[in-house]
Amino acid sequence: MPTEDPPKEPDLEFEQVDSSQQYDILSLWEKYEDVAMHFNDLIMKVRVQALGAVAALSTLVGILAQDADKGVSWGFLTSIFFFLIIFWLAIWVLDFEYYNRLLHGAVDAILKLEKASKTSKTISKIELSTCIEAANFGHRTSIDKDTRSWREKFLTGRRAFYFIVMGALLAAFIFSGYHWWYGI
Repeated sequence: MPTEDPPKEPDLEFEQVDSSQQYDILSLWEKYEDVAMHFNDLIMKVRVQALGAVAALSTLVGILAQDADKGVSWGFLTSIFFFLIIFWLAIWVLDFEYYNRLLHGAVDAILKLEKASKTSKTISKIELSTCIEAANFGHRTSIDKDTRSWREKFLTGRRAFYFIVMGALLAAFIFSGYHWWYGI
């Protein structure tokens, strides 16, 4: 039986970059800004949809846990709130460790362009993907060089958003768990 040769990778030919080629900073800034806004929109959609899912599931579970004959199924509520806490933590990690890093990389690229714009109207290299990749793989960006105290950082808007919902979920978990455990 004849064997077939594996398919060959296509030969990619790259055009040599003319090191004297210059890009208009304002045009690049507009493109970079579009990318940053796209990442910001993604983050906001994830947050709003996750919050809506938690609210809808909490309401639905509260209704379904009611039994006219036996009262509230506290064990069922406790387990559902436990899984909602895990879900909320997963969304938090996805936001902070992925989407937010993409946004930081894009904003870092914009800041570099703005700094270059102080001395020139053109620039010789495009660094958007490089900055996004660096931020996504844990390299510190200029945005990360925050000099605020840990208390000031702790109470920022996005952290407060997650802490408030997590607090409500934990309170519901503890309340239902207490009733389930002690049979109240």
